[in-house]
Amino acid sequence: MVRLYSDDSLSKNTGGDINYQSRLTIVPPVYETALRMKVGQVKGLVRTQYGYHILKLTGKRSYDQANKRSIRTGVFDSKRKRIFDGYFKKLSGNYKVKRNRQALKGVK
Repeated sequence: MVRLYSDDSLSKNTGGDINYQSRLTIVPPVYETALRMKVGQVKGLVRTQYGYHILKLTGKRSYDQANKRSIRTGVFDSKRKRIFDGYFKKLSGNYKVKRNRQALKGVK
């Protein structure tokens, strides 16, 4: 189905397989849905900011089996974003901040 109908060229090439993911590496609606699923189960339509998704859970891993490098990277990125956002929130309290909406188009 992905190869026929997906608008995402990366997903089309892999047949929609996103491999093993964690809470830090996928969007919350997909993670929460997958968490409630059983291996082999198909669930759809799951809506995210990227569109609608049909999920098939092909496997689960415990923390012991997880790719620790991937988890470490996700945790690092999450902490870095929190520190960065906090720093700029503090600055905006002390200084007048103007947003250039034209430059921010397409930025999430």
